[in-house]
Amino acid sequence: MKFLLYIFILSSVSVLSISCANEKSLPTSSELDFSSVPIFLAQWNSAGQGASSFTTIGGITLDSDGNIYLCDTGNNRIDKFNPNGNLLLAWGSSGLGPGQFDGPSGIVCLNGLVYVSDAGNGRIQVFDSYGNAITLMGSAGSAVSQLNNPQGLAVDPNGNVYVVDSGNDRIQVFHPGGAAPTTWGTGGSGNG
Repeated sequence: MKFLLYIFILSSVSVLSISCANEKSLPTSSELDFSSVPIFLAQWNSAGQGASSFTTIGGITLDSDGNIYLCDTGNNRIDKFNPNGNLLLAWGSSGLGPGQFDGPSGIVCLNGLVYVSDAGNGRIQVFDSYGNAITLMGSAGSAVSQLNNPQGLAVDPNGNVYVVDSGNDRIQVFHPGGAAPTTWGTGGSGNG
């Protein structure tokens, strides 16, 4: 079975480009066919602060319907586009409240939820697919369950949220139901 996959290219002027189409469910690495060269399909938007304009893209993901979500880090907002590049929704502003950001940097969609690394505020924010705030994880600091410049994140099928806690040189895993986070890693050049 051959799959076509979205490939995103972020240029120095923060323009979003798509070089392949996608299937609704993403293939595993063993199912991907890298034997052909991707074909450029589309590009949309421009640098700026207005609607559908970007100022430093920090993260990008797809939902199960093929909608594209991105962290517009410079504008402190999340933009949601349909697969054709039409803006469906934008939310967020600069600040500390729910739905406000200080440098959103990582984003993941799973089961109708949107998880966002809010780097400058030291937390993860969770939204529904319409941009409504659901919950917050973490707070700024260095203790367990606190974050310092969280960047990338991933969510497993069980709802565990893996966070690159870059300012604290570690990975933290936030568990569903409020169980204490698991952490691993320390600063330095050794393994782990």
